Formats: sequence, structure tokens, C-alpha cells
Amino acid sequence: MHKKILPALLVAVMAITSLAAPYAVYFYPCGIQAGTTRRIIIGGQGLHKVQGGWITGEGVTITRVMPVPGFPRARGKGQGEWMRKWIHEVLDGTRQKHDLPAEATIEDSDWHPHPWWYNMHKCDFVELSIMARDMFVPKDDLQASPSLANLVILDIKADADAKPGRRDIIVFDDSGVSAPYSFFVSKEMRQEEPLYMDRCPYMIRKNGEPKLPPVAPPVVLDGQIFPGDVDVFYLKLKKNQDLVCSVTARELLPFLGDAVPGFFNAMIHLYDPQGEQVAYADDFFYLPDPILRYKVPQDGIYRFEIHDNLYRGRSDFVYAVECKIHDSDQVPFTPQERALHCFTPPSHHQIPQKSDKTIVMPGVLDCPGRTVRHYFEVKNPYSSYRMEVFARRQGSPLDATLKLYGPVGNLPLNAVPLLATWDQYPEKLFDVRNLGSDDLPIIKTNMLYTGSVLQFERDPVGEYVFEQPGKYCLTVEDISKAGGDEYTYTLAIQPQEPTFEVYATKSSFLMRKGDYSADIDFRVLKLNGFEGVITIDDTEDFTVETSEKDERMIEGRLSMKKTDWEGVKCLQLTASAEMPDGTKKTVRVTPTDPAEQAFAYTHLVPQPGFFFCAPLKKEPEIVKDLNIRKKGSDHANGQACNKCHQDGRKQ
Repeated sequence: MHKKILPALLVAVMAITSLAAPYAVYFYPCGIQAGTTRRIIIGGQGLHKVQGGWITGEGVTITRVMPVPGFPRARGKGQGEWMRKWIHEVLDGTRQKHDLPAEATIEDSDWHPHPWWYNMHKCDFVELSIMARDMFVPKDDLQASPSLANLVILDIKADADAKPGRRDIIVFDDSGVSAPYSFFVSKEMRQEEPLYMDRCPYMIRKNGEPKLPPVAPPVVLDGQIFPGDVDVFYLKLKKNQDLVCSVTARELLPFLGDAVPGFFNAMIHLYDPQGEQVAYADDFFYLPDPILRYKVPQDGIYRFEIHDNLYRGRSDFVYAVECKIHDSDQVPFTPQERALHCFTPPSHHQIPQKSDKTIVMPGVLDCPGRTVRHYFEVKNPYSSYRMEVFARRQGSPLDATLKLYGPVGNLPLNAVPLLATWDQYPEKLFDVRNLGSDDLPIIKTNMLYTGSVLQFERDPVGEYVFEQPGKYCLTVEDISKAGGDEYTYTLAIQPQEPTFEVYATKSSFLMRKGDYSADIDFRVLKLNGFEGVITIDDTEDFTVETSEKDERMIEGRLSMKKTDWEGVKCLQLTASAEMPDGTKKTVRVTPTDPAEQAFAYTHLVPQPGFFFCAPLKKEPEIVKDLNIRKKGSDHANGQACNKCHQDGRKQ
């Protein structure tokens, strides 16, 4: 019996894996300067068949795709030494073809074939760095992450007039598309940390530690943090300059599924020309990505360092540091601006509109230790109200506590009964999914948080039934008694009414030619006794057929009305339902992608919109063989196969 079950389970898992869309964990570097071309590396899983991709907005295109063949271990007698000797020659600048030794050409040779190993003289610096890291960095199977096993190199071109700012980058293959990833276009030059080929043991023994040339702000610094890494850059600064260095790291990849803490927590340091530390930052208010500000006292070359707070590291610890000179009396960044830098708030983060039924009161805890009082009237007995603070959901650093007192009457507040205290956002969404089949179910149950670096669950939400009418008071304070001009919030008080929220657990879809449709699963939160039927609305761009699978799930099939387009469409979806009073309510559907954190939590990470992707008629060049170059190609690639090994023996 067990012998039959195990192969069936293996087949089911293999079938799921083979049909999975490409899973891109990181893109490095995470941006490009307008008017330049750049090679970036994608790391993830299921990337070996990537055919192309898109970068949203105008003026930035992917021109070439190069899947990196996986590297086996060099087990053949003398194979490792032969490869190291050749790559050392290439690193020294000698690009000459090497014939395979006799022991590699015999029919039953134990030498492992690989097209890059046999064609090192054709590899460029990025390819050599990938190969050198695989050769020289000891492998630890216990620390290996299957989710980072595949690499792809993309060649990207940005027009000179490409608009600076955040974009989304997506890649695809025949099975689907990856989730969107933040990608930035900048006017400023970008300096990348030294490639591994300059930092491998051989080159360090020969030339010492590589040192980047000093750069004057404005500049963007790109890098990856590996275990124990401290990346070093040099800034050329002048007296009286107001230097601001802001890190983007956690915002690129909000959650790490197999690390504690479950994100890259960067720390930055600045050292003066004499080598003394003069500035340091490890966060920005509650946001993990630090911002450093320093008034330069003297001209000179200053050393800038960045590392993880626990000196952890891996290829997905990607960062970008924007260094600029601030020349305004205004603060360079507010936490509200930085919090929403890479994050699109879901629908329930929107502040309700003020109306006859809804009270909306803005406020600020403008100094530490302050408590703000808000008074309101309850007119009818046994009225049920929802009271909530919008602070973290709007990017504010306020970690609020909400307290309800009443009825107040003519008494001072310290003589009024405390009715309730709230300090957390209560609602969570459960998700149950079958990763297998009906015959062989593989059930996974998750508690899904609509999480982000905003930590929205810090916003208190309270529900209360007022038994008697009268005047009541709500107080807002910070749980740690912090305060300042940045500690803004909005208090909303509204009657408890049936309502609903709708999420999609996937944001990107491949529209196949001849079909232009996509299956979408929606998760539903029915709140305050709502029991109505929810439908996904049609628009001028598409129609949606839906069926309610259960009270928490709706299955939908979206079909585009036009089928002659290509590229990416970023669209919004809405959901509607009839309310108990006969009115129609419409809410925005929040597109999300799931992300696991620290082995324990599964979050729904909100995305800017739904991305519907149709392959381009003119796809990027896909480089598949080191020995077959397309006209104008400067780069090499191949795939490990028996044919390549046989060709290598013949040569």
C-alpha cells in the first residue's frame, strides 16, 4: 500500500512544480540609470524557461534573456584544479581556448560537463562572477535555499528620457508570470559593489581587497549582502553639505520565509577621512530601512558601510542606497513618504468619507507623552459603533492606543468610567488551499495577514454597543509615549453596518494568444453580519464570470474584450453587493501575492494593481548556447547537456 502511495505523491508534487509560474525572489541590481544599459541577475525558482519580461512605464525594455545553467560539482579527477587554473588565467586577462585533458575525453569519464566551464574565455564579467562564486565559495547544503536555485541574466536598456521613479518588473514563461518586483529608474549615476570576480580569493591574494573609486553625490549605491559581508563605498564630500543616505532593502523584499528576523535589516555607518565613525543609522522611526543624515564639517573622502544587523546574508539581501545633498529647509523624508515608497495600500487602509453618519477627526501627537481627547455624541440607546485609528495604515510612526470613556456629562475625564481599551487591528483572513488534487489532496491552512513594512496591525480598532445616549470621549496616545510632528492620525467613528472586503491571492496573469482570459481566486471577508452575494464587476476592458465556492472564496474567470494587444495592462477590479437596506456597495478588490515570514506567518502583500501580460510579438533575444552567437551579441550562455559535453570532447 505504501509503495503505491509514495510514487503517486511524488508524481503529484512533480506535476505541481512543473506547472508553477516562474518564482522570482530578487532582481539585482534593482534599478538602472536613464540613458544606460545594464545586466541584472534574477534569482528564484522555476526560472530556467524564462522567455522574456516587462518593465512597466515607458522607455525601459528587456533586450536579452540568458538563463544560467545550473552548476554541478566538479567531481572528476583533476577537474576542479583544471577549471581553477583556467579561470585564474581569464581573470588575469588571458582569454584563450583550453582543450580538454585526456582524462576528460574518454567515454566513461567522471568529469561533469558544463558549457560555461568549457568556454570560460567567452564569458563576460557578470558570467565570470557567477561562475567564480560557484567555484570558490564553499557549499553548505544545510543553508542552501531551493527558492534561490535558478538564475537568469537580463539585459536592460533605459532611454535617456525614461521617467525616474519606481516601476514594476515581471518575467514570464509558458506556465505563467512572476509576481511584480520593485525596479527603479534614476537620473543619478549608479555605482555597484565590486563583482565577485574582483573579490574571489585568487584576485584578493593578487591585488588585495578591491576598492571602489570615490563618487560625489547624488549617486545610487547598489549591492548584495552575503554572510559576514560589510559593503564599503567611498563618498567625496565638501564642507557644509547636508548629506542624506536612504536605504531601500526591506521594501524590496518585505518578508523572508526562512530567516529570523524575517527580513533583511540593514545598518549603515559613515566614517570621516580620519577613520572615525561620525554617523550611524539602523532604522527610520519604525521602518527597518535606515536613513542617515549628516552635516559635513570638512572636505574629504568619507567611507560608507552597510551590513545586516546580525551579519547574515544571502543573494536575496539586495539593497540600493540613494545618496544626495539636501539643500532645502524642509525635512528630506517623512515616515509617511518612505512607508508608501514601494507599498500600495489595500482598500481597507482608506480613510472613510465624512458624512452624516460618519465622524472623521484628524489629529497629531505633536510632543512626547501627549494624549489627545476627541468628544462625540451618541443619540440613540443601544447604538453600535466602530471606532478606529488610521495611523500606521497611512505611514505614521504612531503606535496608537485608543480608550473609550463615558458617558461624560459634566464630569472631568478622570472621574468618568473607562469603558474599553484597544491597541490592535483584529481582523485576519484564513486561507485553506489544496496543493494536490481531489484524489490526492495536500491541504495547507494559513492565517493571512495583509502585511507590509507598515505594520498596519498596530492601528487600534474597537467595536462597542452604547447602552445609553450621551457625550463620550475617545483618547489617542502612543503606547510608548512617543510624539512629534510626524505622529499624525485620523480617527473615524461610524455605525456598525454590514460590509465586506475582497482580496485576490495573485496579482499577475499570463494572457495566452487566442484566449486572453485568466482564472482568479478571490478571498472574502464578510463583516458585521453581512450575508449578501458578492460579484466581481465587469468594465469596458473585461468581463468576469464568478461562482461562490464558499463564504470565504469566490472563483472567477476574467476575459479581455480586446484580444489584439501585447505587453502589460495594470488594471483595477471592483466587487459589488446589495446591502440589507437595498443600496449597492462597491469596494476595490485588493490584488496581493502571498509571502511567508520566518517559518511562521503567511502574509498577503498588496500590489499596485492586477497585471495582465500578453507576450510581445517581438520577444527579447534568448541566448541559449555559448557556441552559437546572434549577430551583435556580446554575451555567452549555454545549457548543460550531453551534446555540449560531446562537442567539448571533439574539440
